[in-house]
Amino acid sequence: MSKVALEEPIFQIETAKLTKTFSYSELTRSRYAENAVENMAPAYEGLPIKLTIYPVYKLFEGVKIDAEASIGYRTKDGYSGHLDKTQLLNKDPRKPLAYLAIEDPENKWPPITKRGQTAGPFYLVWKNSGSSKISNQAWPFMLTSFKIKKTLKKVYPRIFPSYYQADFDSSIQKGFKVFLDNCFACHKLNNSGASNVGPDLNFPMSPVEYFQKAALKKFIRNPDAVRTWPSRIMYGFSEGKISETQLENLIKYFGHMSKNRPSLDNHSEAK
Repeated sequence: MSKVALEEPIFQIETAKLTKTFSYSELTRSRYAENAVENMAPAYEGLPIKLTIYPVYKLFEGVKIDAEASIGYRTKDGYSGHLDKTQLLNKDPRKPLAYLAIEDPENKWPPITKRGQTAGPFYLVWKNSGSSKISNQAWPFMLTSFKIKKTLKKVYPRIFPSYYQADFDSSIQKGFKVFLDNCFACHKLNNSGASNVGPDLNFPMSPVEYFQKAALKKFIRNPDAVRTWPSRIMYGFSEGKISETQLENLIKYFGHMSKNRPSLDNHSEAK
């Protein structure tokens, strides 16, 4: 690795034993860097934006990843989520390919927030994303690092539904996947998760316990239609992002998990 200039953005891959660091110069001057030939960034939909991109699988070269390991990400504004490891590390051009878009610190991308923040310094984008389902949460921006973790169930066992309860059915498992793909990057559940952007979705109460179902669905679709406040940053999920069936399954998952939460005495242990 080359010496990192302090003023340059850096990106990191973290494992239990090492941290692999890449500087802006190292990435953009690499023979593997290329210019995006189309607008691949949903955050800038409708805006012409030139992207310098670097294949994600090259970042992980030389990094040992156990078969059962999971890969998460962190952003500079506190978001944290997990990514599909098979998709993220794919090299087959017939399938979606993950790239790290790199913002030029001297020629920044257009702002995407009211506070003037851009999607930089790094943004996960995809080529061939139409050939396979890439979840909404698989396009994180303001990225700072990827982190290799144990299996999701070992790290966050309390977010998983209980397969042995009387109310369990396949729709709850499907709702759990909707939660992982769309909610877990911002919210904890049962005090389990890496992000504190939004409130816990099961502790001390579940939204199904303080929202009527119709109001909860409306809030997920368009938060402003139900309640709002100056610091709110949650955006709505249209049917193009979460179908009506998926929304029903998500609410079933919340209802199931409302019967599976730690007690107040055990709250601090539910990590």
